[in-house]
Amino acid sequence: MPHPFSIDAPLKRETLPEFSAPTDVLNRLKRASRALRVREPDSMFLSHAWFDACTELWQDRAPFDVLELEGHAQEPVWALIGRKLEWRHSMLPVKVIALNQSCNPVLDQPWIEHNGLFGEPPAAFEKSLPNLLDELLADPDWDELRLPGLRAEHARQALYEAARLGLIARLDLEQPSFNIDLNHIRSNFGGDYLRALSANTRQQLRRARRLAEQSLGTLKIEEAQDASEAIAWFADTAPFHRARWGQTNSTTMDSGFDNPEFVRFHQLLITKGFENQSIQYLKCSAGETTLAYLYNFVSGPRAHFYLSGVNYSVDSAIKPGMLAHWLAVERNLEANRALYDFLAGDARYKRSLSTNEDRTLWLVLRRPRLKLEMENRARRLKRRLFSQQIDSLGSVGIRCRLNG
Repeated sequence: MPHPFSIDAPLKRETLPEFSAPTDVLNRLKRASRALRVREPDSMFLSHAWFDACTELWQDRAPFDVLELEGHAQEPVWALIGRKLEWRHSMLPVKVIALNQSCNPVLDQPWIEHNGLFGEPPAAFEKSLPNLLDELLADPDWDELRLPGLRAEHARQALYEAARLGLIARLDLEQPSFNIDLNHIRSNFGGDYLRALSANTRQQLRRARRLAEQSLGTLKIEEAQDASEAIAWFADTAPFHRARWGQTNSTTMDSGFDNPEFVRFHQLLITKGFENQSIQYLKCSAGETTLAYLYNFVSGPRAHFYLSGVNYSVDSAIKPGMLAHWLAVERNLEANRALYDFLAGDARYKRSLSTNEDRTLWLVLRRPRLKLEMENRARRLKRRLFSQQIDSLGSVGIRCRLNG
């Protein structure tokens, strides 16, 4: 699987079109932004900071709508609905909408996870999803609805709702989501994180720490104290991230730092996120050598690892990325947080450092259009011809994928 900040097919540089949002959309946007500022976010991805960063980036760049719905607590909640006319295979026009994405890959490179509705906790999305789908189906002018970054339980609910409403579901992507239950570490291992890991991982980490301190100096972790320092560290993260995910030629943006819109989004997000302490930007060093930067989100009692820049120029036996996460976990244990979440993405270090595994899914719900059914059949045939796995969403497939 590609890294969340890489793309299966390299993301191409392109000129964004100009677009003026209608007045009624702008009015709903302002109303939503004001209301979200006074609500404590349960998820960074559904916070006023994420909402404002998205809409500031999208305005005049992409057509989108702001839906206002009644949430589970009878208070208004909101969804950003991006729109795009896609020409597939140079001959098939498909009208696409997406939940909390713009439908423009350049603007959507900051991937959203724990998706739902702005103004309510992600866990409430299961109850609000039927209302959202009913509202969207009242508009006949779309063919496909993208539901990116869903928790497994919400993906299940989306599939049931799709069947109820006569929509056809397709699984675009499924990734594991690893995490560390910090409360479990406290209650079962006396707060000693390493004891919860395998003997091999413990040995690797202790050896890496000894090597780092013997060759480079004392190991330490620092946290950015304000938005200005975090933005400076974000800039310092770029060369490390490019070295790992760097572009293969001048026309692609394999690292998010090669995409000016990605950089601008996170500069906005960091600035806004520091207003309610929902950004944790960490710098791990050994002596005078920077080993890694970790860009984390804080949502209530949870820390979510979003992006890193790791100094792979040091001795690989030092394992700079793993050491940084070890120190970050210890820091969040001391802060009495309940979870350290690696978010979506399958990587060996995440498996080694985690205590639990969930799933994150990207679904597409489509109307029963003949043109889309023909495309779907062609897609399945191509996968069979190339011996690729078919994303079957039959009854057995649903149970296997969503409960596995």
